[in-house]
Amino acid sequence: MKNLLFFIIGFITCFGAKAECSAEGISFYPAGKHITPASVFVIEGYFNSQSQIHKIGKDVLLYLSAGDGRIQLKVADLCISDFYLTQAILKPETNLEPGKEYSLEVVSLNKKEPLNQYLLSNEKYKVEIPGKAVDLKFNALPEIFSKNYVPYGCGPAKSVNFNLNTNLLPALVKATLTNKKNGNATSYYLKPNEFGILEIGHDMCSGAFTFYPGEEYTIRFDLVDSEGKITAWQGKPVEFSWLESDEKI
Repeated sequence: MKNLLFFIIGFITCFGAKAECSAEGISFYPAGKHITPASVFVIEGYFNSQSQIHKIGKDVLLYLSAGDGRIQLKVADLCISDFYLTQAILKPETNLEPGKEYSLEVVSLNKKEPLNQYLLSNEKYKVEIPGKAVDLKFNALPEIFSKNYVPYGCGPAKSVNFNLNTNLLPALVKATLTNKKNGNATSYYLKPNEFGILEIGHDMCSGAFTFYPGEEYTIRFDLVDSEGKITAWQGKPVEFSWLESDEKI
């Protein structure tokens, strides 16, 4: 699955069948410099860096600092993907002050195993006053827009792409995929593209979800706005299958 949510700082490269993906990488969302007083933040670890995400709030503390004050980013949720990714969802302990500029600060309490410094401590964010709140909602049930399968490179990459059919574009979507056969469920936060299409699956090196030929799945979508307010899924989940024919090119 193409990584729509993050810019991966640890380079992930695939050059033909003999290539290998990178062994580590940490990324941070939002990538933009402007945030709201209660913005949601996401930090993601790839492959060997996944263990570092579990340290946040324990051996590693993240702060937004401005002048002599700082506000801790608290872990609100932790999600482990099906394919080499782990993410922590972070929220400010208290609301940020509009008009102020905050710098991201990383504090490692365990000096023997500090957080790998892919995160730049001088990252800066300007807090803006959010516009009038409008509740997110579905205009219709999300529906499959397309399916993709790429067997080459480090491959394969596979995805089912959904049109969310929402009234406004959510900042994030918490997608929960369940295998109907064994009941195994995985939840992961993703960012839809500018057209409201959400990619469910994985790319050649990593991704939130994986599925297998002949298996049936259900999926539900919780919508998250820029202030972290969640519109929870209501009713029955959407059903789909990944067929053997989906892996033919």
